[in-house]
Amino acid sequence: MRVPIQRLYVVYNADSDWWSLLVDVARKLAGKDECPLCTLTHGATGERAVWKSCKQALRVPVDAVHRDELSGELRQIAALPYVAALVDGKPRVLLDSTVIAALRPEHLEQALRNAAAELGYTFPE
Repeated sequence: MRVPIQRLYVVYNADSDWWSLLVDVARKLAGKDECPLCTLTHGATGERAVWKSCKQALRVPVDAVHRDELSGELRQIAALPYVAALVDGKPRVLLDSTVIAALRPEHLEQALRNAAAELGYTFPE
């Protein structure tokens, strides 16, 4: 029996303040983004269309969390960046920084689905 995923946490290796946002945009424009998860989900002008489609297709709430917003269990479960699923009330890593660094934006949804299946988790139908 598969365990349902209740929520996703997309945890970025970036801060949430305006200055950090401006620096991140400048890095993206220069092709030197330091957060590979940011690169997967955002371009220089905002969220990528493929990421928006992915979030809709997964049919669970998705929380974007920046390193300066980390608290509780999310602070301790993996090196940044990562994607975690809330399963049975506990966050579980789906994609770690190594996997994220090797992905292309158009492969993110399938990577999330594959990781969930390997761990015995499922997204809503």
